[in-house]
Amino acid sequence: MKTLVLAVLVTALASSDALADPRVLGGNHKKFTNDCSKHKEVAVVGHHVSVTLKGTCTSLTVSGNHATVKGSATVVSVPGNHCEVDLNETDEISVPGNKNKVTWKKSSVKGGPSISNSGNKNTVTKI
Repeated sequence: MKTLVLAVLVTALASSDALADPRVLGGNHKKFTNDCSKHKEVAVVGHHVSVTLKGTCTSLTVSGNHATVKGSATVVSVPGNHCEVDLNETDEISVPGNKNKVTWKKSSVKGGPSISNSGNKNTVTKI
């Protein structure tokens, strides 16, 4: 009986969002749509990947090169290069990569999102 209870508990914990890894969207010359209500954390990898986010994700990491992402994410990191990220809404933007273009429209944070732009030749702009 104790084994059955432990197995049920482990299964429930493993399926919870708290332990979930980000959904990885990658490859070369691929297009994806992500439903943020199902996959809240997204990692974009590969080259020339195009992603549309539906809803608002909790986190987005764009580590590929020449990636294009459109949608909303609370926390965004762009360590990739030559990427374009068009955000409807975000609260935090970090761009350690190079030659990236990040635009944002709105934020729940008064004064706009927190922005860290430590890479080279990046632009982060409110539109």
